[in-house]
Amino acid sequence: MFPPQQSTGGNPPTIYLYSFSSNTHSFRNPPSSLIQSRENLLSASSHCKFNGIVCLTYSENYETLALLWNPATRQTTKLNVPNYCHGQRDHKKCNDTIGFGFDAKNNDLIVVSITYPPCRFKAKVYSLKTSSWTRTSFSSKDADLVMTSVSYYGVFSGGMYSWIASMKEKGKSILEEKRKIISFDMASGKLILTPLPSNTIDRQRYCTIIPTSALSGSFAIVYGHTTGIETSVWMLGKYGVKESWTRLFAFWFTTCIPTKIWTSEQHW
Repeated sequence: MFPPQQSTGGNPPTIYLYSFSSNTHSFRNPPSSLIQSRENLLSASSHCKFNGIVCLTYSENYETLALLWNPATRQTTKLNVPNYCHGQRDHKKCNDTIGFGFDAKNNDLIVVSITYPPCRFKAKVYSLKTSSWTRTSFSSKDADLVMTSVSYYGVFSGGMYSWIASMKEKGKSILEEKRKIISFDMASGKLILTPLPSNTIDRQRYCTIIPTSALSGSFAIVYGHTTGIETSVWMLGKYGVKESWTRLFAFWFTTCIPTKIWTSEQHW
């Protein structure tokens, strides 16, 4: 996110937002709740946009807030992300990453918040239709996994919002952690874990998730190194199935990381 330009001649300020899922956009008349303080404005992030509605997040007094904003109508819905930590000390350490998408089955906009270390993993889901929060968790077969970190930005695709997370089994060393894709199904409310391809396990290399506009219902990961080692792009075929990854192509990049994939027929 970039600071707004100074308004001149009575013009309203402009807010510039960048996210991996929606690229760069500029909007006039940012929500008043954001521009009350420069700190809020500079720390706000755009996580996704759908049908003209932008989901912004920012922190205020150790609270995570999500703001659903329609720049065309200037309507906003402010959401206080619930905190389930025990004790004020733990509460201040909590971190949340936000996902936003559409539940086509129930015609509903969904906000999902994942709490990650140092706090225990929690997934909180907000339905715009019911104006209420609920909680969800991993299935019983994944209950022994501990999430040690999660990417701040994710990707909404095919009714799922997905992040890259590092996880380990309970009682195991953090050196034994493995990166996985954690996806939230907007329609079923379930969390799905997908292991990364077998030859993308080197923890010294970066791994980032990107949208694939050309491939509806899926996404890709970029796996590589900023020092000139070969970088590869992989597309997921089916959520939860490790064997469904397909290696699309490889290239050499020393300073840049791709943030989106198009086909030659598509335009920016």
